[in-house]
Formats: sequence, C-alpha cells, structure tokens
Amino acid sequence: MTITYVFAGFLSIHASIQGKYSLAALFIIVAAVLDAIDGIIARATNTQSEFGEELDTLADSFAFGASTSFLIFFWGLQQTAASHAVIISFIFLAAGILRLANCTILPRITDDRKYYLGLTVPSSSVLLAGIVIYHPQPIEAGIQTFFLAILVFALSLLMISNLKYKNLFHFNFRRTTNIFTVMAAIIIISACILYPLCFLLIALLYILSGPARFILGFFKQSLIEEQR
Repeated sequence: MTITYVFAGFLSIHASIQGKYSLAALFIIVAAVLDAIDGIIARATNTQSEFGEELDTLADSFAFGASTSFLIFFWGLQQTAASHAVIISFIFLAAGILRLANCTILPRITDDRKYYLGLTVPSSSVLLAGIVIYHPQPIEAGIQTFFLAILVFALSLLMISNLKYKNLFHFNFRRTTNIFTVMAAIIIISACILYPLCFLLIALLYILSGPARFILGFFKQSLIEEQR
C-alpha cells in the first residue's frame, strides 16, 4: 500500500512535467487517500513496525514533498525568474523533509497519537493540489505568483512548527462510536468529490485549526493566570 501511493506521487511528477496540472493534483490527492488508508489498515490489523514507519517517512517525502514541489514549479512559478521559482519550490520540499525527519524521533519522546506536532506534509500538499484542481490554468507572473509564494512560505513554516494538529485518522476500532465517524467521513468525502471548492475549504479549515488552537490556548492560559 505504501509503495502504491509512492507510485501515485511519481505519476503526479510525470503529469506536472507534461503540463497536465489537474491530473498531477489529482494524483497527489489519491496518494493522500492511500496514505490514510495505509495507516488505518496498519493500526486496525496491528501490523505496525519500525520498518513500516521508516518506509512511510521516505514515501511521504517523495509522494508529497517532491511531487508537490514539481507541481508548484511548473503550474505556479514557471513564469517568474528561474532562480526564484526553484528556491520557492525547494523551500516546500526542504520543510517537508525536515518535518518528516522530526517525525522519526517524536515516537521516542511521546506516544500521543491524537495530535501531530506541526502540519503534516500530506495536508499541505492536499491544499495546494486542491487549489490547482479549482484553478487548473497556470497562473501568470505578478500578484498571483506573489500570493502563491506567501502561501508556500506559510505552509513551510507550519510544517516545521510545534503547533498541534488533530490526527483525524486516530481511531479506536473497538468503539461503536466510530460508525458515526465513518458515516460523517463518507458524507464529507462525497461533498468534496462533487464540489472541489468544498474540498478546498475543508483543507484550509484544517490547516488554520493549528494556529487557532494555539491562539485559543494562549488566551485561556492568560485568563487562568489573571484569575490566580
């Protein structure tokens, strides 16, 4: 399953080079779905292993880091100065690799699987892929590329940050309440397939949840200190 979504990432890179940007973005989303299913199956069947975790880390760096960097370059930055385009595209890949390298040591520090520290690479890739699907035509140099560069920088910072993000695929398969979770997931996925904008908004809300959680926690802590 892991190698399968690596292949989806490879197909995404191939499509980006050919100028088929919608297809490239779709392959990234397919890779993200397969990645999620891979993790769910591993936990459900209790087949997690150190080899699988290391393989998953390497797979994510290619299937999401490299493929998204290629998509950013060819779809969004190709019209700008070559040096700027290369650097901005590489920043996303570098941040993704740093985030994944950090993930390899986190299990040794904490066993909490309910939250991620830092935005995950697939989440960042899915947001950018959603934008491409919603606007498949290559963007022109100018204000659009400027905003894309800002977005890439912001996502890169979130990936290497210590902000907490909810692990949406942390299930306890022995609890019956998961039936409702699965039903809700099916409804959301169906809406995302029918309406690309809905998919984009959900991805954006999840990415903003990290900073929002931090800000709310900061104000809550401030109120507690004032009451003391």
